[in-house]
Amino acid sequence: MQLDIEGKTAVVVGASRGIGRATAQLLAREGANVALVARNQDQLEQLSAQIGGETRAFAADMSKEAEAEAVLARIKETMGAPQILVWSVTALFDYGKIHNISYEAIADELRREVGIPALMCKLLLPDMMRARFGRIVFVGSLAASIGSKGAPIYCVSKASLEALCRSTAIDYSRYGITANVARLGFTDTERLRKRIEGEPERAERYAKAMSTNRLVQPDEAAHAIAFLCSRLAGSITGSVLDVTGGLQLANNW
Repeated sequence: MQLDIEGKTAVVVGASRGIGRATAQLLAREGANVALVARNQDQLEQLSAQIGGETRAFAADMSKEAEAEAVLARIKETMGAPQILVWSVTALFDYGKIHNISYEAIADELRREVGIPALMCKLLLPDMMRARFGRIVFVGSLAASIGSKGAPIYCVSKASLEALCRSTAIDYSRYGITANVARLGFTDTERLRKRIEGEPERAERYAKAMSTNRLVQPDEAAHAIAFLCSRLAGSITGSVLDVTGGLQLANNW
């Protein structure tokens, strides 16, 4: 199956590891020119060298508006206007119930996890409209629809990404631009392994919660995301694609 994205410029935010890394590798194999964006320049340079082709590294702290704007300007200047955006950023937050979370922490998390993706859309959409082609994919979480203990603002931010996706689809699909969410469950990433390190029973419990009886693999998520980036997915917009191993079917964890 050919994704027909050869020569398209794709921005993958969160490309240094996990799902973002696997997605960047796959998009590059399909012929896209990939801008790798994350905080760690060394990791990005290593990945760029590994992938080869028209792939470039752009280190930036995407939690800061000024850096987000600056990195997109650099990408446009060196690689041309992007037609594909993959937002695969790991949310950073401290677990806690809502009555223990400060207003400043709430505002900061929503700015990082919703405001910055919205800013990226604001900056990229005009060029996509002119090109009459665009693909926006947010990596979301099943927590958006079922909630999660001790992570209320994380759940709000992921639900907000889904709302941003739907509204963007309504306003811009007429220009050949689609917006979708790949909604993940428990995925075998470095972050999850670190979270459950030394707790094999927890890893087993997560796996058993999946209908597939195993964790989602990053390359499986990447293939779903890459499909949503393709011309083949031109009639899929405003949608949420569950890549959860069936976790959404029986929330017993």
